[in-house]
Amino acid sequence: MTVGASSSRCAFARALPFYLRLGPTCGWFDVPKYYPDAWSEWASAQKTGDSAFDRELRVVSADQAAQRSLLTPEVRKALVELHSKHERVHMTTESISVRTKGMLVPQTFAEILRPLAEIEKMIDRSTAR
Repeated sequence: MTVGASSSRCAFARALPFYLRLGPTCGWFDVPKYYPDAWSEWASAQKTGDSAFDRELRVVSADQAAQRSLLTPEVRKALVELHSKHERVHMTTESISVRTKGMLVPQTFAEILRPLAEIEKMIDRSTAR
């Protein structure tokens, strides 16, 4: 039996006040698959100094100081943990989304939605929006 993947997206109540794209690190050949707006992802990724985070996720933003305030150790840890459990995690100025490795039944949506809501709360605490 083949099991397909599921996607979940949590739109932020308030958009971030600066441009940001966050997603899995990948080779150049994977860029169109992971980054639909690939033109922005050819820009240099900003490293956070957190080796576990930088190894798994890449960040492109218009404001490095705001990015540092947003991606606190707590937020980075939560994003890496979420990414390790699922196929991929993306965060933009407007939302955070997860693509799972397999289909989820409705009863298990909380496994994704709860961490997404917690990450949004951490982001609200880490940046004045």
